Amino acid sequence: MNSFPLNEIGQRVKAAIPVALDAMGNDAINFILDNFQKQGFQGATFQAWDKRKHETKKSKGKQILIDKGRLRRGWRFTTNSAALSTRIMNDTPYAQIHNEGGVINHASRQQVIHFRKDKFGTRFSKQKHATHAQKVHVGSYQTKMPQRQMMGDSPVLRNKIYTSLNNIFSKAINI
Repeated sequence: MNSFPLNEIGQRVKAAIPVALDAMGNDAINFILDNFQKQGFQGATFQAWDKRKHETKKSKGKQILIDKGRLRRGWRFTTNSAALSTRIMNDTPYAQIHNEGGVINHASRQQVIHFRKDKFGTRFSKQKHATHAQKVHVGSYQTKMPQRQMMGDSPVLRNKIYTSLNNIFSKAINI
């Protein structure tokens, strides 16, 4: 009589769990990177990110949220097989405010501004070796940040994860 190898299937499924957790993390990171590429969030519908309010020479023609690429490169994941979890994180201090939007409160501060004299008079200078410098008080102010969501719950991401898990566990139980 042929016996059903239930113990063997259980061992294969148990061995596939770390692979599945890594696949979920990779799917989430790739989803976030796709959002950067597409310049919007792929939720139930595509939500394009708001454009910049002020273009500068430096930002003109560049993608939103990409200056040096630190925010985009900062995404990581960790897995915990005992807790059956995968955690997605970004260590940049501004990742959360960009993802969720909100208000940034800037405290008042002292700042040194530089001036230079030329044939047109005394003008502001960004150069530290200017001819005059003066300490000024900058009052507190707020900056409103629009939401430019790059990560979060999404049917697109869920479908990618379900497909990966289905493939991994189907291979594990295939005898």
